[in-house]
Amino acid sequence: MLHRHSVLVQDEIETRKAAAVRWSVHTPAAVALSDDSRTATLRDGGESLTVGILAPEKVRFEVRDSTPFRESPDPPGQHRNDRIRKLAIHLPQATSARLAVLFASAGAAAKEDAPIRPLAQW
Repeated sequence: MLHRHSVLVQDEIETRKAAAVRWSVHTPAAVALSDDSRTATLRDGGESLTVGILAPEKVRFEVRDSTPFRESPDPPGQHRNDRIRKLAIHLPQATSARLAVLFASAGAAAKEDAPIRPLAQW
């Protein structure tokens, strides 16, 4: 937690061979993407939450149905989650990546205040 109003989620990916990496979060909130698709605003019941990609620089958010990704397991009997959306990031050919996403409430610190450092240093 940063500044009591935001949370940094950071993942580090290392693979031997290039692989598609997908990151996502599910939400019942309405999702609006910024013009560059690097920031999403989630709104639900008069509350809002800003979600921003801090790293890597070249990825973008996409909003999808909450169905499993094509390469993900899809066992029978799962709920359809019709009112749930998936805010997703796709790294198509990753071998080494640091993915950092900041969740911040209204009026929280700017993205520039979020420290990104290797997980080994946390």
